[in-house]
Amino acid sequence: MKNYRPLLIAAALTAAISAQAADEPIQLSLWAPDLQLCSAQSDVNGLRLDIYGQNNNLTGADIGFVGILTGEMNGFSYQYIYNRIDRDAFGVACGLILHVGGEACGYQVGCAAFFEGDFTGLCGGVYSDVAGTIHGAQIGFVNRCTELDGFQLGFVNMAEKGYGLQIGLVNIFNEGFCPVFPFFNFHF
Repeated sequence: MKNYRPLLIAAALTAAISAQAADEPIQLSLWAPDLQLCSAQSDVNGLRLDIYGQNNNLTGADIGFVGILTGEMNGFSYQYIYNRIDRDAFGVACGLILHVGGEACGYQVGCAAFFEGDFTGLCGGVYSDVAGTIHGAQIGFVNRCTELDGFQLGFVNMAEKGYGLQIGLVNIFNEGFCPVFPFFNFHF
């Protein structure tokens, strides 16, 4: 019997890890990680409702006040105050403060919206910042991107390089026909 102990311990640990990382169809959370239905490490494939919730990946709908995903989001995520997605976000994501740590695709907006990777689609907010390339449109009061491949509409628009059109009161485009120009700027 002693020869089977390491094997039984390994099987028990594997089962515990598999159970902890299982996909959950619903997540209800008052305060992560202690007061929520499923663990913070679990993936949610379905619906997540929260006051303050944390999970790994989400596929489906996410509605609440403060939400953190340490993985990626596929679907719809509306967090009234703070919406943080540490990796990629595909679909619709909204929040007063929206932060996406990877690439984003779809319609995503926040009063202050920050995207650390490339963005494809429509994004905006009072302040919208895309650290990578924006493929599509950026609409808001202040828009900033590293590389523009599309359109910016706002009071102040900023792009370091790329191709596209800016319309606003102040347009800063390092590769534009003029580095700073009022009302419009472009590079094609």
